[in-house]
Amino acid sequence: MHNTSPNGVHYLIEFYGCDRKQLNSVTFWKRTLMQSISDTSMKMLHSHFYKFTPEGLTGYILISTSHISVHTWPELNYAACDVFICSGDDEGQSIVKFMRENLKHDKAKTRRIKRGYKVQTGQRNTSPSLNPSHQGKEITHPCTPLKRGILTPLAVKNNKNFFISLAGKKKTPSPHKFCTKNPDKLRLAKMAFFHGRNKKGEAIFNYRTIIDCTHSNGKQFSQIKTLRGDNFVDFHHKLLFSCSSDIEIFDLSAWYQTNGKKAKEYYRHFLAFFICNSVLF
Repeated sequence: MHNTSPNGVHYLIEFYGCDRKQLNSVTFWKRTLMQSISDTSMKMLHSHFYKFTPEGLTGYILISTSHISVHTWPELNYAACDVFICSGDDEGQSIVKFMRENLKHDKAKTRRIKRGYKVQTGQRNTSPSLNPSHQGKEITHPCTPLKRGILTPLAVKNNKNFFISLAGKKKTPSPHKFCTKNPDKLRLAKMAFFHGRNKKGEAIFNYRTIIDCTHSNGKQFSQIKTLRGDNFVDFHHKLLFSCSSDIEIFDLSAWYQTNGKKAKEYYRHFLAFFICNSVLF
């Protein structure tokens, strides 16, 4: 037996010609998002807002039936909001209506997306689970929003302290520095280049050492030179652009510096971006 009816509705709302003061106000958005669910059956579980410099903000509230999030670009008088709920379309429309009535704007565009899944009795649950006791058990009924075995907002809330402590347990070198003990960073220095396949169809790789690893260990990436004398960072950028020119590169060093430098400090803010953009759902 299949559950074929959608059990979630996702609204994507875009506001144009917005009031710049409202777009920069964390107080306004926190109040608006919280008040938007006041006449519904939903309960707020957690909230987090982050103010950018010089302007703009991002934020979300986790609710008992999923989440509501906002991202603003005051310099463009633009805001993007997400409303994802699993408690019925009427309550979703009520939230959207409240937001449109309270945010000053010239134009708004709303898209409605049905979200759902199928569950078949007798099949094994192959989705990842935070609870080891769930592994290998058969699903005999549709999962509810509060029992999903993946990283949902509720799971993040209940395990927030665990995640933060886990991030701070192992002291790692600064993300700006090269470290031979970090396999990912070492691969940037000792690169594998695909060189075809052998008669058995197995991939053949040629390995090239790009920098003096011993001399570069512990140095900032910006200070490292390749064996040919090129800047190490520029070398990888050029290599990336040679594969595709339609790429934008952003240096997030300043963001990490501003948000604590260590994983234990910036992990909470980093996780918030993923939640706001629905990556973990």
